Amino acid sequence: MMRSRRLATTKIASLIVLCAILTACSRAPRPGASGAGTTAGGAQPALRDEIPADRLNEVVAAHLEGVGLMEQYQYAQAVAAFRKVHQLAPGWIAGSINLAIALLNDSGIKAEAAKGGRASATPPATNFDEALKLLDAVIERDPQNLHAHYCRGLILEYQGDLERAHKDFAIVTERDPSDAHAWLKLGTTLTDPENPGAQAGPKQARELIAIYTKALERNPYLVMALYKIQQAYIWAGEPKKQAEALNLWRRLNPDVNPAGPGDTGKTYYGEMGRYATVIDPFPMRSQMPDPGHPPRFDVPE
Repeated sequence: MMRSRRLATTKIASLIVLCAILTACSRAPRPGASGAGTTAGGAQPALRDEIPADRLNEVVAAHLEGVGLMEQYQYAQAVAAFRKVHQLAPGWIAGSINLAIALLNDSGIKAEAAKGGRASATPPATNFDEALKLLDAVIERDPQNLHAHYCRGLILEYQGDLERAHKDFAIVTERDPSDAHAWLKLGTTLTDPENPGAQAGPKQARELIAIYTKALERNPYLVMALYKIQQAYIWAGEPKKQAEALNLWRRLNPDVNPAGPGDTGKTYYGEMGRYATVIDPFPMRSQMPDPGHPPRFDVPE
């Protein structure tokens, strides 16, 4: 009897969520929103931020497959799943962002393998360009989309385009000042005004301290921000504060202290902040087992 009640409750909950999704998928776009109506020439309808109702089941299945694969750090397979989502629902903004996030992680792994000599001498073709194209298109339609700005900033930072990356992270901190990872990235992409292609140095120490302080106020366990701020304290001539930050970094950093509870902020999936995590609007899915330590890629020093 109890099992029958549970099944009935599950079916009702599933029906409610499915109805909500269908309603969202079929809603009309906001007046004046990008993607509503037709193109300037009036010949072709513009993309709508929706999932076509007749493709919902296929989209949900492919989406959940992609989310699960990302949680297992199987990025290439996740790219294939999210690419199917994008093909079925080309206007769905979350689908575009998720594909870009999968491409970002897959490309980062390939690039690091090439740098580490674990690949052929010929540089592998990466998907960064495709990811940037997807994110640019999202930002054109939704200029304040924080996932798109943050992920684009990550790619641009990795490619060494610090000025453009900094602008994207600045948008995120302005729109969501509570996000610690965005403040961290705002600091790592700050440049030297005398040499805009180079990272900020001793002359920007005070500005860096202010930025990393904001990151740590929002997440005191963000160990990457602790490491960065102790470096800035050295430049600022504050050895006492530098020592305090470095000691705290050593205690919290799980790579130094196995019991450390710190948030590493490293550049691998799940550690780069919530705006670099795939968007999952479908709550009904089984939890994937913890696959262990994920592969990673690093921003060049």
